[in-house]
Amino acid sequence: GPSQGRNFLGILFWFAAPLISIYASLVFYFFWGAAAIALPGFLFIGMLFFLCRKSAFGRWKGFKEWVFLVGATIASGALIFSPLTVIFKLSVSESYDFVYPSWLAGSVAVLIIISANILSAYPEERKPYYVKTFILGLSSLFLIFWMFNKFDSIPMTVMRIYKFGNISASSMVLDSYGCKVVDSLGFKNINKKDDMCVMKDVVLLSRLGDEFYLEVSKEGGGLVRFTLPHDRVVSWSEKIGG
Repeated sequence: GPSQGRNFLGILFWFAAPLISIYASLVFYFFWGAAAIALPGFLFIGMLFFLCRKSAFGRWKGFKEWVFLVGATIASGALIFSPLTVIFKLSVSESYDFVYPSWLAGSVAVLIIISANILSAYPEERKPYYVKTFILGLSSLFLIFWMFNKFDSIPMTVMRIYKFGNISASSMVLDSYGCKVVDSLGFKNINKKDDMCVMKDVVLLSRLGDEFYLEVSKEGGGLVRFTLPHDRVVSWSEKIGG
């Protein structure tokens, strides 16, 4: 009923405000330095005063509730830190195939995570809790993958594990025909010698079948993907680490 909704919103604010203040202080840290710690600090002190002096708990029980609140905030902050870190790394990625601008995709992804957590915490009598949580988690994952155009991440990871593709090659030696192909695509960072040439920093997206599917950065920005027959590649070396 309405009273249940109001109680839920009150509890939500009580636990969300400290968490928001912690992440806000991380943002303000870049502008204010260590002084940004004062933001959650003042909030926690205010909550301690309220629980011990203004609430019906009393001093000792109010203090125990405050300790629980601080502990729950730290635990929640640690759990949500990982997905937010992933979103941040995706937002600052130099990928050329974003569906939307990276800053917009990152902001929407954060809102998706926050909304999913709010909806999962809202009391639900008709459906089992784990079913609702699973649906919300799967939906959030789908939306985030879609915002960052990362649906190829899973198959690309499998390709890299089994060495079928998604391999960073430090260099690739091509025969004369392969040299003509890459030269026609306008690549400049190619070392030519006799009837062969060496192409640096190539990503082997796939080496299945009769052709290599390659990705190379162009001077001036941007990436180019193209195919090259296996028999035109004399040798290639894999980049290990770094």
